[in-house]
Amino acid sequence: MIKIEVSLDASNEGIRVKMRYHEKIKNRIRRELSGRWKAKMRSWYVPYAYYSDLKNLLLEYNCKVNESSRLATHLQNIGLLCSDMDGDLELAENFKGRLYDFQKKGHQFLMNRTAGMLAYETGLGKTVVTISVIQKRIEEGKGYNNLIICPNNVKLQWAEEIKRFTGNDAYVIDSKLKNRDWFNLQQWRIANYAIVRQDKEKVLQTKFNTLVVDEIHNIGNHKAQITEVINNIDTDFKIGLSATPFMNKPEEYYNVMNFLAGNYLGFITHFRKQFCKGYLNTYGSHAYYDTTGYKNLDLLHKKTKNLFQRVRKLEVEADLPEVVDTTRKLELNTLQNRIYKKLENRAVESYESGSMSGAIETLTVLRMLVDSPELLTASDAEWVRSYVEGIKEFRSAKTEAITDLIYEIIMGTTDEKVFIFTEFVNMAKILSRDLREMDISSVVVTGQVPLLKRKELIDKVKLAGQEGPRIIIATPCLSEGINAQFCSYLIHADLAWTPGAMKQRQGRVHRMGSTTEKVNVYTFITEGTVEERMLALLQEKQGYVDEIIEGREPTKDAKISMKRILGIK
Repeated sequence: MIKIEVSLDASNEGIRVKMRYHEKIKNRIRRELSGRWKAKMRSWYVPYAYYSDLKNLLLEYNCKVNESSRLATHLQNIGLLCSDMDGDLELAENFKGRLYDFQKKGHQFLMNRTAGMLAYETGLGKTVVTISVIQKRIEEGKGYNNLIICPNNVKLQWAEEIKRFTGNDAYVIDSKLKNRDWFNLQQWRIANYAIVRQDKEKVLQTKFNTLVVDEIHNIGNHKAQITEVINNIDTDFKIGLSATPFMNKPEEYYNVMNFLAGNYLGFITHFRKQFCKGYLNTYGSHAYYDTTGYKNLDLLHKKTKNLFQRVRKLEVEADLPEVVDTTRKLELNTLQNRIYKKLENRAVESYESGSMSGAIETLTVLRMLVDSPELLTASDAEWVRSYVEGIKEFRSAKTEAITDLIYEIIMGTTDEKVFIFTEFVNMAKILSRDLREMDISSVVVTGQVPLLKRKELIDKVKLAGQEGPRIIIATPCLSEGINAQFCSYLIHADLAWTPGAMKQRQGRVHRMGSTTEKVNVYTFITEGTVEERMLALLQEKQGYVDEIIEGREPTKDAKISMKRILGIK
């Protein structure tokens, strides 16, 4: 029997498969391996994640396979054919930090490839490992032009860490249009996502030795312009950083993997067929895929684990303070309960009449009400203010419970410090005002506070003695990149929508270098409200992360729907 000769080569579109026509192999490459045919090249292109499956398929048909050296090199560069711990660890001569053992493994992991992601849980030092790698590349002559893309609120934090660990100044690309200089000759450049999107022409004209995408889940939407821009940046070396590589659904993870190793998982249609449960929904002239759940996530973990290194806090708990979690259950007071029932009816009516936007808007108002009825008075919408019209005294079960807890903490100790998170700016202001009336000072940090001022306020609490402010009250603007290891209490005044966002909050205080022996985490949940259903949903969403990133046992599907959030049977 004559063997079929097959040549395999690397390309930007996947593994290039060149062979003479074979009906059965052709059909299986297309159906099972997300392969696609390019008539002009007379070749099939198979995503890199299916390399082993492709080899097995060709061996099954007794093919003679010839692999190019270029393909072997590329497979090593994305971790499919390499041992991550090869060679002795050699940190850069001018790197001034100290790495823990698990961080040294992260350094080696990245140095042995051209693309990889550190998926350490928040507070375990992804930044310092990344700096150690880039500094090593600089000293090897491979890093004269490095770009770090990150959320706006952590640009200055990155610059400080680079200065601290290398002694070098980083060029922070200014938000002011006239001051932006993409052709600055400094080796370290830092830009936030919005600037990269706005200046895409300049960014795409520049070749970068190293591209770091911090909080890489921000490119999870494949339709977003920023995702397209970042995917097309010319670079030799890619590093992704995120404690939670996707925030809501595994489709976001698909986009992150494809960024790291171009076309790694193939077409989105094949991804959905293999890993999603759902159906094609037609709405007027539009059609979209409606995902109802997920499957085979253990297989997705196996196919992508070569591209990332995961470290959980449980694995390094000896170097971290103990965490004590407490959930405080509350009940709505009489006023809140009366308004809640009216708003809940409005939300259900909006949903059942087909007004999803109306249901979402009312859901937000319900969450505000659960925090404090006073939040409704500041709404721009007249219909929202009408629910509290004529009410002169606003009481909230939650604000009272939170301020009582803080009073106990502050009055019972001389040095304990507290970090409070809320999703609502006005809730932060209300809590600060109520504490001030109790002669307890605090600082409030919202997105309206300039970056330099935020640092000043945080330092004020850090350095405060018994008389100074010992409480930080913040909105999501401080959930990333801020180090507050000096706080021993974290309070979730309300919930974020994703488990990643909740972990980001906790990571501000529970991290390497903590100055406290124990971190007390309080989560306030109001019974019989949307908060209870949100909490259950957060736990199920976390199951997807555990299954894909950590390869744990499958969890039940988190069917995310407005109907479920509103408690409609």
